[in-house]
Amino acid sequence: MFSGLTSYLAALSSAYKTTSGAGPVFAGIDAALREARQVALILPSAKAGIGVARDAILEAEVAAAAQVTSLDDLADFGARVGPLSSAGYRVVAEVRGQGVAALMAREGIGEVTAASAVSAVQAWEVHTRSELRVMPDPDARRPADTALLVAVGRQLTLGRELPARIKVLADRAQALEQDGKLFRDGTVPAEHFFSSAKRDAHAAHETQLRQEAAWVLAEAQILNRYARELVIDEAAAWRRSMTPPPSSLRSKARRLTRPFRGRHRRPRACPINAADCPRRSRMRSRRRPWTYRC
Repeated sequence: MFSGLTSYLAALSSAYKTTSGAGPVFAGIDAALREARQVALILPSAKAGIGVARDAILEAEVAAAAQVTSLDDLADFGARVGPLSSAGYRVVAEVRGQGVAALMAREGIGEVTAASAVSAVQAWEVHTRSELRVMPDPDARRPADTALLVAVGRQLTLGRELPARIKVLADRAQALEQDGKLFRDGTVPAEHFFSSAKRDAHAAHETQLRQEAAWVLAEAQILNRYARELVIDEAAAWRRSMTPPPSSLRSKARRLTRPFRGRHRRPRACPINAADCPRRSRMRSRRRPWTYRC
């Protein structure tokens, strides 16, 4: 008797909590959706890592070039080199990174000279970046090349292993979120007072949501852990960079020059060679490749 009353009150309490979006089932759904959102950032983060490594290479190369580039080269980009040289500047690195106010603090440099120097340094950086080599060279390795190759290897590995599972997880997470909203909005506690069928259906639906949320959470945790603990071997990354994939044009040329093994590749001379050739009319009606040169 008391066990039945306890189950009845628990079912009513669950219905009231559902209408407010509270209860363990919604806590599990929220946790699963938070973890799934982190999974959606795996591939974009890996791609952004390549950009970060590339920018680090460019910045290091530009800084090294600024140390050895004479200040006179800024004249080609609109700078007034005379006042800057008189103020003690000799190379681009000494002017690079300084603002108009910092340059004007030097004696003999006015606002026009400072503004033209800042603009010239920016134009010089753009020009220098456009001429720099970004792809690593095994014979001239730079400190940041390994980081770039590791970032590329990471993006390739994740892009090969995870997209299918991420797609399935995203679809099921979206369905779980929609189903949870429908479960909350479609629950009417007043209908549960005198209907055991409503209470049983509510409990079954809640159990289904719990199971689906548990699957989404577990799958998202597995994918996030895989992306977090993925280690790219640096030596393997360098070997991969020294073995480029075959050219797509070369592959296409091989396909085009491959011998044709079909039935109608080499047409033979027509024995009739007339406009009313019966074989020609028959094959045209069937829309098949020509066998004879009619």
